[in-house]
Amino acid sequence: MDDELVRCALTAFKYALFAGLALGAFLFSRRRFLWGVGLPALLIGGTALIGAAVVGWDRYHSLAGTIGVEGRLQRYVIERSTPLGGRTTETRAPVVEYIAADGQKRSLKGLGGSAPGRASGDTVSVRYDPADPAQARVADFQNTWGIVLALGVFGLFPMAIGLFVTRLAWRMKTATVVFRRGA
Repeated sequence: MDDELVRCALTAFKYALFAGLALGAFLFSRRRFLWGVGLPALLIGGTALIGAAVVGWDRYHSLAGTIGVEGRLQRYVIERSTPLGGRTTETRAPVVEYIAADGQKRSLKGLGGSAPGRASGDTVSVRYDPADPAQARVADFQNTWGIVLALGVFGLFPMAIGLFVTRLAWRMKTATVVFRRGA
């Protein structure tokens, strides 16, 4: 339904990772170790949390205008991916058929790994946009909120580390200034 927004959030996160690494390397070269850890972590965590908030807000509002129907699991499609490590992984993505209010039969493919333990013919909840019934998604947690959870988790941990380390670096800086003044 809103895959373009998800792609934008993931692209921003990817660029924040690269920018964070570059910023960290620059600060390390200046012998600012704590700042080199804290500021990049804040950048990466903040970008992920903003992405989670934007995608979550959009999902919440886009779900308000959808209609829920029961679909039927037709089959699973094997999806293969080979990340940079070179190891090929396989996931099973469900293909679900549903009938929209206009009476037309449509099908959609869910995310790999969703609808586990179900067999062909089992019912699966589907939500679709009444203005465009072809825009649909499997109505489970993974397909609806999984990306929001992932971005939130990938944002909270770096943000917590960044806040802690940046605060520590700030305290050390002010302690150094006070120490130098007193000497």
